[in-house]
Amino acid sequence: MSTKTLLTTEQFERLSEPEVGSYELDQGELIYVSPNDLRHNRVRDRLYIPLREFAARQGLGEATAETLFEFGPGTVRAPDIAFMAAAQIRNVDPHGVLRVVPQLVVEVVSPGNTSNEMTRKIELYKNAGVNAIWVLDPVVEKAELHQGNSVRTLSGDDTLSDPQILPGFSILLSSLFRGPF
Repeated sequence: MSTKTLLTTEQFERLSEPEVGSYELDQGELIYVSPNDLRHNRVRDRLYIPLREFAARQGLGEATAETLFEFGPGTVRAPDIAFMAAAQIRNVDPHGVLRVVPQLVVEVVSPGNTSNEMTRKIELYKNAGVNAIWVLDPVVEKAELHQGNSVRTLSGDDTLSDPQILPGFSILLSSLFRGPF
């Protein structure tokens, strides 16, 4: 029987980055994350860029992409997009892993993501206190919006928004999946 070496967030922060990809930490266990492909990044950026600009313009807070957050002891993840309200970021140390729970997390499903992996991430985010989780799936061109115990599925020209967290922000879901890929 072998034992796993588990890392703390502080030990994780001292690791060297791999030459390709990145690392995350799941309950102390180091996880290698392969780099995203172009399609994934295009979908992410079609939401991230307007969201970041809107949040900054309105003074609502800050949207980040691929930023490391501590979601619990020994658990560090880098959601594809995360939004932190202005009040949350006032005293945040911007170096290393952020020790604040974002209001909104967005994950873009990659070809390598399994259903179990996505379910685990959603539960992790919920348990950490994330208010809303949006899961974008470029293959089926749909989005799942998780909030509390409810899940809504959007498709086609449905509007992606959350008036509580991002008052005044909306974007057509179809615009995120429009080619070229």
